[in-house]
Amino acid sequence: MGWLNSFIDSKAVLGALLVAAITTAAGLLWRNWHPPRELSWSVLYDEEINKGADKWEITYQGTDISDGSLVILDVSNPSRQSFLKEYWETPLSFTFANRKIKGYKIRDHDRLHEDVKAQGADSTVDPLTQNRIQLPPFSLNPGTGFKLTLLLSGDRAKDMEVKPAFGIREGGLVRHDRRPTRFWYVALPVALAVLAAGVVIGVRLANDALTPSAACASETVEFQGSTAFAPVVNQARNSYRQLCPNATVLITADGSGKGLADLEKSGSGSSVAMSDGLPASQHSYAGLTARPVGVVTYALVANTALISTYPNLFGQNGISADDLRQLFSGAGDPSHPSLVAVGRSDVSGTRTAFAHAFFGGVDPEPAGDRPCGVQNPSRAGSYCTEDSTMDLLGYVESHPYAIGYAEADALPFFPAVQVIGVDGHTPSTASVKDGSYPFVATEYLFTDGAPTGLTADFLDFLTSGPEVAALRGHGFIACQDLSGTRLDGACNG
Repeated sequence: MGWLNSFIDSKAVLGALLVAAITTAAGLLWRNWHPPRELSWSVLYDEEINKGADKWEITYQGTDISDGSLVILDVSNPSRQSFLKEYWETPLSFTFANRKIKGYKIRDHDRLHEDVKAQGADSTVDPLTQNRIQLPPFSLNPGTGFKLTLLLSGDRAKDMEVKPAFGIREGGLVRHDRRPTRFWYVALPVALAVLAAGVVIGVRLANDALTPSAACASETVEFQGSTAFAPVVNQARNSYRQLCPNATVLITADGSGKGLADLEKSGSGSSVAMSDGLPASQHSYAGLTARPVGVVTYALVANTALISTYPNLFGQNGISADDLRQLFSGAGDPSHPSLVAVGRSDVSGTRTAFAHAFFGGVDPEPAGDRPCGVQNPSRAGSYCTEDSTMDLLGYVESHPYAIGYAEADALPFFPAVQVIGVDGHTPSTASVKDGSYPFVATEYLFTDGAPTGLTADFLDFLTSGPEVAALRGHGFIACQDLSGTRLDGACNG
């Protein structure tokens, strides 16, 4: 990097850095005095129900919905200031072109849920005839949000788009009457000088800590496979869209095995397979390029209704690995006779990670898929499988005797599901890094040969320093954060 040091040492670059630092500082101070109003929304879940044995069975007012779907929207305030109801010029609404809203539920904002109910038939959605839900003006504190769960009818395949509509006064900017005090007339020049010096010295000493750029090609890349890693890719996609709105990143969470099989079959340069760990057979990815990006953390979970029956299950020690083996082998666990095990299908990388963590790589679960929608287990020792993380957690949420395993970061959406320990160990960043918690898997991203175009750019963005920092705390630990820990070699392949 000597060429970079020589380049930075030139007077022109130093002068440019000083100007940039002062301009940036002034902009930051202006932003601090005039912080923007900002709301963020995203689709967390949009899947069909009541179609096939492996789908959720949900009724509305006692009536089956033959063409139903379940949608979960996340609305949050990512800014540093409160978003007040007075800021709305027109209310926030969501429209589904070819689907009708049967029912709704707002979580984490009880006041808003009651306000929607209080609007009456004239101002809110008629769930039997309308395809639009309108929220009354609401307030959100910094860093808070809510989940909007919607039960819909209609053909989801023809209507995959959620269309928001809203209006914010004064172009989305808040006008502050606050003025700087005399303290700022002294502190501001000093702060600018210190900041400018810090930028110059910092760049000179840390010349390799450069912010990565995005190529922003108007292309499409599709990520397929791991349902556990899909939320991490979705987080990165939301960040990438802010830089490259014309780039299209698709995500299909259908299991690690299926993602690899589809990639090997298609040989597409615009497809990426997400895999929880390496496949057992090297033949499964012969000719593909594997890129480790970090480790995903999983958890053993159970319905909280079991606390009354097995309080020790949610205690410090949780369940033993021996009891776990009996339970998930389909033989039943004598220590917990009423439990029903919910596992994952054969193509799931989460299932493979479960076997490696607690059973030495030997899968104790019965061969073949046993869909929970078909099995409908209700007796001791029963066992069934779900195809995705969300489906498994949804089943455990709705069945008070169920126990299963899933990606740890998905639990906040299921309040009746709680983590339980195994032999006294529970998932956390600290327990993963010190090696005491074993239920993790190295996440690999497979491409057909060396990635190019948007595929290469998005992978570089996903593993860049700024994005890795943004993804911390989401059940994922990037390879660069494993250095010096017990999992230091997890990304060596």
